[in-house]
Amino acid sequence: MSDHFSLPHRLVALPRKIQAHGWNWAVRRLGAEFRVPTTGPGRLIRGVLVAGLKLVAKLFAGRRVGNTLFAFYDLEVMPVTFDAVSFLALADLARRKAMLPNLHMVIVPGRNAGLREENLDYEAAINVDVRRWRLRHIILPLRSLLPVPGGQTLCASREEGERVWRTARHTWPEGYSVDFPVASATDGPIVQAAELRANYPLLRAPDQACRYVRQFLDAHADGRPTIVFSLRESPYSVARNSDIAATAQVARELSPRFAVILVPDTDTAMDLPPPELAAFPICSAAAFNLEIRMALYEAALIVAGVAQGPFELCWYSDRCRYVSFLEPGLSPQTEPHFLRQRKVICGTSPAFTLSSHRWVWQRDKAGTMLEAIDDLADWLDAQPRLTRNWYPYHEL
Repeated sequence: MSDHFSLPHRLVALPRKIQAHGWNWAVRRLGAEFRVPTTGPGRLIRGVLVAGLKLVAKLFAGRRVGNTLFAFYDLEVMPVTFDAVSFLALADLARRKAMLPNLHMVIVPGRNAGLREENLDYEAAINVDVRRWRLRHIILPLRSLLPVPGGQTLCASREEGERVWRTARHTWPEGYSVDFPVASATDGPIVQAAELRANYPLLRAPDQACRYVRQFLDAHADGRPTIVFSLRESPYSVARNSDIAATAQVARELSPRFAVILVPDTDTAMDLPPPELAAFPICSAAAFNLEIRMALYEAALIVAGVAQGPFELCWYSDRCRYVSFLEPGLSPQTEPHFLRQRKVICGTSPAFTLSSHRWVWQRDKAGTMLEAIDDLADWLDAQPRLTRNWYPYHEL
């Protein structure tokens, strides 16, 4: 989910931001507010302007591409995070509704060094260089996980994005234009939950990534069902990071029955592992390669960890079985009011999840994790084999 705050929070923080950045920054932000309004009247005006631009483009453009949905991931308003996974899933749902055979993802650079402006604490922890790296290694490879004909364009400028937009007959998000970019709704997965559930599968690991993961598990799993712990050790919102000691304790208790595999946080994957976890196999490739990460998540019996960006890959896959741990209130993005704005209700799994997708609204303490993992493992074991639409690695 996005790290941006609601409008009241932004207004409260405005004097602090002006003091830190100066009035030139305030003028730039005012211009951005005109292009990307947050008020109802502003959005109405923007909608009228976009409709007019689209009409002009239709009248004066040449031949337009009519059998493809063009999904514009505009970095002026969208983050360089795993939020792009939900964007792509909802774009594909829009493609299916429009009965179009192809989906083309278009990445348009923002005006702030090709990115959007972030709040101060996020910028301090995740700087521009890190976000550019994530663009190349998260956003760009993501399209390969959607098994739908089409392609992808990384625009070199907003002007190039404008040219692509003018040739497209079908665009998404609804109401998008390069001059007035639109971010996809953060509550989209919840609002369209029934449609998402009815349209699985959405994401799939490519076959070659699955072969590499099978090679890895042949060497480390000994044919046993696999529990993958996906670790979060981010410099941003550190209160949400994994409890390493608790994870190590659970891993030790599970290891007689399961093969335990660790996926480190990308930000710490080049470091030595924590001493408590040094005895367990670590799949560092999954920390850097999105296709390998997806294939490993699919191959595992269960993926477990604190709520984190990479889990959005599991949200839209009927081949993934996961347990996600989230204690409300650990950060502004996990406050109950923030979650309610996105139609996420504390204490329940979101409406778009499957029975094998579990959200546990507690901290990742050892007892909580062990109980939740055992509960899901028992449920999976009780499912009739012939009715399963998934086959973990150890059953292939």
